[in-house]
Amino acid sequence: MINAMINCDINALKKVMKRHGYTELHFATMECSISKIRRLLDKGASPNARDEADMTLLHYATQDCPEAIPILIKYGTDPHTGDEGDMTPLHYATMHRSLNAAETLIKHSDVNARDKDGRTPHLALEYGHCNVALLLIESGHRHPRPALNGPSGRGRGATRASTAGHPPTTAGLGLEAPTF
Repeated sequence: MINAMINCDINALKKVMKRHGYTELHFATMECSISKIRRLLDKGASPNARDEADMTLLHYATQDCPEAIPILIKYGTDPHTGDEGDMTPLHYATMHRSLNAAETLIKHSDVNARDKDGRTPHLALEYGHCNVALLLIESGHRHPRPALNGPSGRGRGATRASTAGHPPTTAGLGLEAPTF
């Protein structure tokens, strides 16, 4: 694969990638060829194809081709399917700051789905992607709050004072409300 990449031999690279589970539909999605995506799906290509890391076409579309997301969903790609780490396409959209992808996927996804590490798509906050985090919040999907008290009931949780001055939708998230 490295030789194919060094020599920019696309056909050799595709051959190697096919051995790792990539399909023509994966390539069309990575190339963002909407007409090719439609043609392959119309000919019966599986909308739920996965690569060796269990990534679906929607995982790739969030990064490479957000305009393909509604098409893939229409043809039956499951937006709830996680990769090998249980990260859903919405996790990828928020992690990669793909606002367009996140806007579409929010309508079809569980915004509180957890990956193997327990993270939700709100991980946009971990990456400093405030615009995507605000999109989740504005659409009514708040970050699931951790328990405020430990097992003993005397844990060090957030207090009412820590949210003073913040509007309810951003309370405790460390985000300031925009001022105009």
